[in-house]
Amino acid sequence: MLIYIIIVFFCWVLSQSPKLKKSPIIQSLFSIFLIIFLCFGYMTGSDWRSYEKWFEWGVVSILLGGYKEPGYHIYSMFFKFIGVSFWPYFIFTKTLLFLIIFRFVKRLYPNNIFRFWMYFLPWFGFFLFIDNPARNAIAVGIFLLSFKYLINRSLIKYLLFTLLAMSFHASAIIMIPLYYLANKGIKTNSLIISFVFINIIFSSQEVLRTIITFFFSKLPYIDGMIIRALENSDTVSGTLISFGLLLHTFLFFILLSYRNSIVNNLKFGKQIFNLAILYPFFFRMGLTMQPLARFQLFLAVFFVIAIISIVYFLNKEYKKNYIFFLLIISLIACKNVMSYKYVPYTNYLTYVFSNEYPPYEYRDSFNKDNTPYGQ
Repeated sequence: MLIYIIIVFFCWVLSQSPKLKKSPIIQSLFSIFLIIFLCFGYMTGSDWRSYEKWFEWGVVSILLGGYKEPGYHIYSMFFKFIGVSFWPYFIFTKTLLFLIIFRFVKRLYPNNIFRFWMYFLPWFGFFLFIDNPARNAIAVGIFLLSFKYLINRSLIKYLLFTLLAMSFHASAIIMIPLYYLANKGIKTNSLIISFVFINIIFSSQEVLRTIITFFFSKLPYIDGMIIRALENSDTVSGTLISFGLLLHTFLFFILLSYRNSIVNNLKFGKQIFNLAILYPFFFRMGLTMQPLARFQLFLAVFFVIAIISIVYFLNKEYKKNYIFFLLIISLIACKNVMSYKYVPYTNYLTYVFSNEYPPYEYRDSFNKDNTPYGQ
């Protein structure tokens, strides 16, 4: 776990140095380090087990269910067809996603990429790259690539990207309402009322179940589908009070307080704010209905850019306190790596250099058998 904390802390150190944070060489070297650490993880994570089997099964994986989200299977089968084995393909895909995020952030927030990584990695990045829900992650990458069409209101091109993203993961359907919400002027009072309303509805699974039954009892298919999603949310309880909920409620109001500063001073400030302010809504909903948490990933980059950009709108005294606050909550978020999915950490390159590749059965059980944490 210590390595994850050190990386986050080192991001903070680099972000505090006026020379280092603007140095292209330092940025490039640190990016290479992050790529090696994040994208070359070997026995870490959980979903790679299914993806490796699908890759080895080839066309059979499509026949067994790949038709539901065919984009991923066609994409992976292309690499298999040209003779690339699973792990080089998987690492290439994660590296491509990293570069998409890096380029996107540098374009919208060129001032301090290290501060972005400091907050993004423990809250989203370690999950995206090391645990790596690959189909969802690729869909997020496609959404970031489509952002220029959202800005330019090029609906047809944007919808084509939306369909492409949905072919990798169904959660990309959120891109459709985001096209309109990102460019819409929503009143602050409306946002506050909506946020309170969402918190009431999603205050617990029991409350949500009652509301769903009341409104959808005559539509058994929809009612059953939502109820099943609730039943599958066995790792969350929709608690009324938790650290994460209190934090994101606080950040929701911080964003509202600096709305005009973000909109008027950031490149594409209006769209960044509108997408960022939606994140606390989905965080609250995801606590009660876990499948909705996947929508958060589409908003994560915008949320982090908006949160860290507030630093530049504060006076010197408050700026130091706010940066320290961001560091502390980033370090607290590192508790998310207390799992077999992250510890112990292994890297594919060490096995490349030794030219020894453990069999699937060994890799499947290695982290589960050697982690000091629970499942």
